[in-house]
Amino acid sequence: MAYETLIAALLQEGDAKCKAVLGNAQSEADRLIAEANAAAEALDREADAAVRREVASRRAAVLGQAALAARQTFLTAKHEVLDAVWRQAAEKALALTGTERAGILQALLDELLAAAPSGPLTAVIDERERVHLEPNLKARGIPIEPQRRDDLLLGLELEGEGGRFRSSLATRLAKAKPELAIALNRLLFVEQAVSPQQSARAES
Repeated sequence: MAYETLIAALLQEGDAKCKAVLGNAQSEADRLIAEANAAAEALDREADAAVRREVASRRAAVLGQAALAARQTFLTAKHEVLDAVWRQAAEKALALTGTERAGILQALLDELLAAAPSGPLTAVIDERERVHLEPNLKARGIPIEPQRRDDLLLGLELEGEGGRFRSSLATRLAKAKPELAIALNRLLFVEQAVSPQQSARAES
């Protein structure tokens, strides 16, 4: 349905933004490694035979700290990208209007009616969605209870003797978030914070 299409589109649109953020992270990681190498080379020049073992230990510590800092840079960039894509998903969905928004609400209503038990039902909706939902609910003889509820934007809740059934942007995004995070990690991030080329430069 439209949610899956929306998520797929967001993955594509988020690619360029993610790469830009990661490009900055890569530059920062390169800078950290370059500074570490420069510091290590300076230590080598200053060292003599009596203190070379100590210098080697300090050199390893400097490079290790630089690698950790580079990894942290990537992790920070990753979280920033995921948060940005997530915000974009909510913003794009809430910005839908007209027939596209009405179509999504119609599909959600059909799904809830299929899951709800038979018997009298009441629809709890956000008053801002009334224009899109009221005609369909009236046609089915379902009374509405409009409220001011952000969690029911682009969604609704059906109440009956069998319980309460809700589907909305908030519930759908909550279900989609783990899958979206996995997809973004697979497409846009690597396991190692420092590339093999960086490691080779750092160890040379």
